[in-house]
Amino acid sequence: MNDEETLVFIDQIFRRKSLWDRRDDNYKNNTIKGDLWNEIAEVVEHPASLLKDKWSSLQSTYRKYRSNYKRSFVTGSGAEEIAYPTWFAYSAMRFLDSTTESGATQNTYYKDFNYPKLQKL
Repeated sequence: MNDEETLVFIDQIFRRKSLWDRRDDNYKNNTIKGDLWNEIAEVVEHPASLLKDKWSSLQSTYRKYRSNYKRSFVTGSGAEEIAYPTWFAYSAMRFLDSTTESGATQNTYYKDFNYPKLQKL
């Protein structure tokens, strides 16, 4: 699959949210997901099994580039030190950012918590 075909493939994935968004109601429905993979296979003219492997590989590569980019924003870094992604599919896969962002967290550490005193034996 060349770069242009890969970008078409990524667009087809994007259009089928159940394949990539864990918040989608059908994300865990393997029957629907199988049908979606078969739809994409018809469009891009490659077997669904190959496309699933390709998607896993693309996600892995995207995570690697995204991680490198985010890590380059350390304190004291200048603009020339930022690792801007150069991978051809990076922009096309930015829709995955919404699935990797963490939600609100709750502080479970209480500074004023009184721990019970231990008894001396």
